[in-house]
Amino acid sequence: MLVGMHFRRLGKLDLAIAQLRKAAYIAPQSCLVQFHLGEACHASGMPAEAARAYRNALAALPAASDRDIRAYAGGFGRPALKTFCEQRLSGQ
Repeated sequence: MLVGMHFRRLGKLDLAIAQLRKAAYIAPQSCLVQFHLGEACHASGMPAEAARAYRNALAALPAASDRDIRAYAGGFGRPALKTFCEQRLSGQ
């Protein structure tokens, strides 16, 4: 996941998506992997795949640890991550 996040920050979206897809295969129930995959797909103009990843992130969110969410979601907590995914899904 971290490699995918790094590539996304560098703007290397194809590499980010490839890494995040691998991470999602390994840890399909990780809300953070799904969230970052959604963000990379959103930035790449792949709305259907982004929406699927955001829905998966929301489904996995209840099981995620608060510590991991704060560490890997830009310092935001569970409510903010939930709201952000919902806004992306609604097109905002």
